[in-house]
Amino acid sequence: MAFCGNVVHAFEAAPHIRDYVSNLSGEKTVMAHSLGNMVVSSAIADHGMGVGKYFMLNAAVPAEAYDPGLWSTTVSANNMVHEDWFDYLPRTWSALYNKLFDPDLVFGDDDRYSLTWKGRFTACLPGLYNYYSSGDEVFEQFTGTPLPTDGLSWHLGVPVVTGTERYTWQKQELYKGRDGMGEFAGLFGTDAAGWGFELISVMGEEPHPAHTAAEANGFSETELADPLYVSFRRAPACMFANPIIATDRFALLAKAIPALSGATGNTQLSTITDNGHQIDMNNSASSWRPNGWGRMHDVYQDRWLHSDLKDMAYFYNHKIFESIVEQGSLK
Repeated sequence: MAFCGNVVHAFEAAPHIRDYVSNLSGEKTVMAHSLGNMVVSSAIADHGMGVGKYFMLNAAVPAEAYDPGLWSTTVSANNMVHEDWFDYLPRTWSALYNKLFDPDLVFGDDDRYSLTWKGRFTACLPGLYNYYSSGDEVFEQFTGTPLPTDGLSWHLGVPVVTGTERYTWQKQELYKGRDGMGEFAGLFGTDAAGWGFELISVMGEEPHPAHTAAEANGFSETELADPLYVSFRRAPACMFANPIIATDRFALLAKAIPALSGATGNTQLSTITDNGHQIDMNNSASSWRPNGWGRMHDVYQDRWLHSDLKDMAYFYNHKIFESIVEQGSLK
């Protein structure tokens, strides 16, 4: 999927942003919108970029990366778990593969332990401001596992532009590993681990999962750490060896390791304890939208959508800009 590829590019860009910012003098304040927050967060957490204040706007980053408490393996209440895996215990999922290599449980460090979104960007928390929107359509979650067509608007049987962005975040996480598995005919998802199954075919029969849920659930942790026993797709090969070079780790996070939380951009983080450092821009009852809203959409009504910081006239969203100026001491 294009989004997954963009995540890889975000990780690649991070050290260059670090180099640029490091050459600036004085107090440093950084702002980023959507996937730009992946770049900035990686620059801080992975490459040691120092900033005084960091403003996240509609951040397209797993919420668990900043707030590990939002990482959830509960099947019934988590729309980020693919329905095909409901009968498989969490320890068999690709999202928990890293826990099999916890240095407290195994001998020596193993790069596979880093293959998780959980807590990845907690180094960003000092000075972090989260400007999110509970009405963000890109981060909205469909109840259950959405089809590619869920959320689309149609006219004369043809999908129209409006609605193509709905559930995008959830889809790109749930479709990891699903490319070419039948339901998407190779048009959606990735072909790396994720929520895909390692398929086998015997004597020309239809391919089926290499391990049933009962079989996979019965494997020990030692067995699950062996590629022969994993139930998710055994690809790419670099996921099953140690060490893993940085570029491969970034690609694996983007394409093979699903997030078990929603996006930061529509989520309040418990790890930011100062209420003034978090603002739900969608709160129409607050003082952030004193002039009402310049749009009443058939589906979204007057929600603050993903790009309304730039798409909506300043007359309607100026309070957010003023807040950033005040909080960031930018006058």
